[in-house]
Amino acid sequence: MKKKILLFLFVFCLCILPLTGCMGQSPTPAKEPDVSNPAPPIEAEGSDTETSEEVPTGETLEVYFLDVDQGDSTLLRQGDKTMLIDTGERDQRDKVLAALGALNIDALDIMVLTHPHTDHMGCAQAILETVEVRDLYMTDFIADTSTFENLLNTIAEQEMTFTVPEPGSKVSLGAAEITFLAPVRSYDDCNDSSIALKVVFGENSFLFTGDAEIPAEMDILASGADVSAQVLHAGHHGSSTSTDPVFFAEVDPEIAVISCGRDNDYGHPHDEILELFEDAAITVYRTDLEGTILLAADGDRIQRMETPDLSGGFTSEAMDAAYVGNINSKVLHTSTCGSLPGEQNRIYFSTLDAALNSGYKPHAGCIK
Repeated sequence: MKKKILLFLFVFCLCILPLTGCMGQSPTPAKEPDVSNPAPPIEAEGSDTETSEEVPTGETLEVYFLDVDQGDSTLLRQGDKTMLIDTGERDQRDKVLAALGALNIDALDIMVLTHPHTDHMGCAQAILETVEVRDLYMTDFIADTSTFENLLNTIAEQEMTFTVPEPGSKVSLGAAEITFLAPVRSYDDCNDSSIALKVVFGENSFLFTGDAEIPAEMDILASGADVSAQVLHAGHHGSSTSTDPVFFAEVDPEIAVISCGRDNDYGHPHDEILELFEDAAITVYRTDLEGTILLAADGDRIQRMETPDLSGGFTSEAMDAAYVGNINSKVLHTSTCGSLPGEQNRIYFSTLDAALNSGYKPHAGCIK
């Protein structure tokens, strides 16, 4: 069974650290991607992987591998259902929130935080404070960081719970089916504690493993899980500590996507991984070289699409909020107050009720 975790228990177990977080602003919708006119057309034919329910005619699954520098964040949309896997670092908050706003997404049906390293969950607090998140999935690994503590505080304040998924459990995203594969046991290492999951849409399939390293990959195989997928989101940003050749052979992908930052300090992606992909003659996309990657699946084919402009959403230039909250102090100001917090500590609200419901207290000097 899935385990529902009450967040105050986690908060109680951790030291209280200064509250910091990410900010969000008001959305300006961008033009929807034209999935009927792929540019350039890269196709992956159906594989032997298990299939989901029959895909409704004309339906697509859009998968945005967001360019969040040295981090991971992937947005999936199937019809009117949306899912976010990881959020990138805190300094990528504007980019992730802009993408949500540009695509006119004001609620996420599912958010998965694969593990509590900040390059994967740094903006989670900002997202929770900006859009509705209906179902949140996290590992039970506890990180001793202020970012993680702030996230737990925010979840507790919103009286939310999160689910620690059991391997083999399934959830739906419209006509797509998500199967959780890992972690299959407890680990001392945060990376190996990553949630791994497989998304199946008709005959199409995508595999996400977070930062799971080779020991965790071997445990996934030993569990008997079906890891075969047409698209592999390369583990740990293309590090040689992940994507063991044995594991890769079982996935047998036609496309690999690597999320990493240009000229990053870790040398990702590592040469061993690039050579592995080259020897397998698969298509490789990299966010450090190409920016955000959009793949669209129609249940039979997976195609690379032209990525729409995702910069016009929750941006400072576009926002016209009436109230500004201080993420650290939880004090709320009017947008014209002379005591506004620094830009990095702001969150924006269009109404007073929205701010009060999020736990912010009016500043005596500007809100009577």
